[in-house]
Amino acid sequence: IWLTSQDTGCYGFDLGTNVAALIRELVSIPGNFKIRLGMGNPVHILKFKDELLPLFNHDKMFRFLHLPLQAGSDEVLQEMRRGNSAEQWVSLVQEARLAVPGITIATDIIVGFPTETEQDYWDTLNVVRKTTPEVINISKFWARSKTPAAKLKPLPGEVVTHRAKVLMDM
Repeated sequence: IWLTSQDTGCYGFDLGTNVAALIRELVSIPGNFKIRLGMGNPVHILKFKDELLPLFNHDKMFRFLHLPLQAGSDEVLQEMRRGNSAEQWVSLVQEARLAVPGITIATDIIVGFPTETEQDYWDTLNVVRKTTPEVINISKFWARSKTPAAKLKPLPGEVVTHRAKVLMDM
């Protein structure tokens, strides 16, 4: 069973529940099956992490957690309107690894956000070094129309390409 959506981390908020409660119900169903939880934004997962993380130890759960970092710089995360800090993301990853031995951490990183400075980029590299996620989806920034970021001056293409390559090589 794959639980997937744009953001599984906010599942059930409109109903007064969360995805951890759903998983608790699903693992109680008899049968031989596995459950994989889709991407959940840290800003939401942080609200119920103590309920969620132990569930990954159940035999019916894949030990796989997809938490998008997006950037290792709090300034860039704020510009992106992510709602969490880089340190909160790091802490969540560390807690997941303590609670669930052998968990696979997947993340997404956007390289070249228009306000990303060289220091912001280094902050991202340092977070990756510190946490060593097993799976990293690297994307070069591209502006979505009608968003605040679409009005910002983009970084030079060669800078973005270089940053993505260095992160990929890492």
